[in-house]
Amino acid sequence: MSILLAALFLLASPQSGVERITVAPADANVAGLSKAITPKVTFRRNVASATRAPWVDSNGWRYLRQPDGHFYCDAPGVAAATLAAAEAFAYDVPVKIRTDSAGSESLTKMLAFLRTVKEGDYSPLINIGFVDDGSAESVVNDLKAQGYNVVINWLTGYNTKSLSVCRVSNINNPGQWDPPPGTFTTVYVDVSCPNHDYD
Repeated sequence: MSILLAALFLLASPQSGVERITVAPADANVAGLSKAITPKVTFRRNVASATRAPWVDSNGWRYLRQPDGHFYCDAPGVAAATLAAAEAFAYDVPVKIRTDSAGSESLTKMLAFLRTVKEGDYSPLINIGFVDDGSAESVVNDLKAQGYNVVINWLTGYNTKSLSVCRVSNINNPGQWDPPPGTFTTVYVDVSCPNHDYD
């Protein structure tokens, strides 16, 4: 099996798309590569909510934070190997996928399919956003969604109050720039909360 996987002609290269995905045997050397998690969907039949079930284990955030990174992913099985290839292609990052005999056939099919996808701009057409109701909570969530590390300066009121009932009076970005991918930019948010439950 190792010979079959190693014989696949997909080698990592500075090109984009499917050519950046390397298929490797399970014992392949991954020194110097960052580990990506095995992508999967976890169904928790005993937990039901809008945000936790099903739970998706994805590397998208990792790939976005390290666009110049080089990764490897252990993806045994049909579903994991296919998802790992789709993720690597979607985020256009170099990934060495190590799979087993169960995943090799589906991975080969996925890579063949990805070769047929026309090149183009595949940036997201829509993203999930936060409704800005004027609360400190919506401001903080929006800043975090933009990639900022947020530190709260509590000005008045109790910091035990929910941010949904507090207001922002100022946002201080010492660097005065948007956070480029892979960086850690801190902004300071001045927050005022009610002093009492009836405020």
